[in-house]
Amino acid sequence: MIQKIALSLCLSMLSTTYVQAQQVSTAVTDDLDQYKQINAPIPAFSIETSDGHFHSEKDIPAKSAIVVLFNPTCDHCQDLAKDIVKHKEEFEAIPLVFIGAKDMKPYLDDFIKATGLKQLPHAIIGADRSDVIYQLYEFKALPQTNVYTEKHTLKYKHNGSISAKELLSIISGKAK
Repeated sequence: MIQKIALSLCLSMLSTTYVQAQQVSTAVTDDLDQYKQINAPIPAFSIETSDGHFHSEKDIPAKSAIVVLFNPTCDHCQDLAKDIVKHKEEFEAIPLVFIGAKDMKPYLDDFIKATGLKQLPHAIIGADRSDVIYQLYEFKALPQTNVYTEKHTLKYKHNGSISAKELLSIISGKAK
């Protein structure tokens, strides 16, 4: 009889633990997905530039901004950056942040040189130091380009190739 009661208690505790674990797992997934939704706020982040400076979301002025999740060795990512540089006059007033994975810091200087992003001194190009990529990236295609409003809420996101003109159109509100 005592064995049956002990077994019943063990099974009850196991099922309670299983339910709690599922709730925690769902909450973690929901937390990670919350920043991927339109109108979501930009999450807190920390990135390190190739020269060792750190930047965060607080360094983005209260203007419409573009955050690009990229790989410095990705051709599509380089093409986007080069296209932005071609239209640099139109992007001078738009905050630009390029965030690469943690282990991409050694490749940042080559990316900046190859794309000409040095011509946009306000652009912040760095390696993720806060795992923000997991909060934002949908793991579909690179680059992932997120456009935020002046209140830093997600207005638009795109996975894959996109042109500088399309981005300007989205920021101006004239996108189709």
